[in-house]
Amino acid sequence: MHENIDRSSSLDDYQIHIFNGLKEIGKEIANLYYDGVRIFESNFTSKPYLLAHIAREIEGGIRDIFASNIKEKVQICPQCYSKKQLHI
Repeated sequence: MHENIDRSSSLDDYQIHIFNGLKEIGKEIANLYYDGVRIFESNFTSKPYLLAHIAREIEGGIRDIFASNIKEKVQICPQCYSKKQLHI
């Protein structure tokens, strides 16, 4: 997809900075952002709906990534369903 964005692309320096930051999180999220910028600059009549969908996808992807770290740390006891301690 858009793994390497160079100066000849339609992104300005700030947008490239955002793209590269999102790429650190995930390529799919970065590609959605890149496509969103291109759609924003387009003349599509459905532009607001497309951008809203892309924004939800980006937000959901970021939320999933950060929530996955929390979910891994929480352990629930299969006997009492306590989240605080496990019984032997």
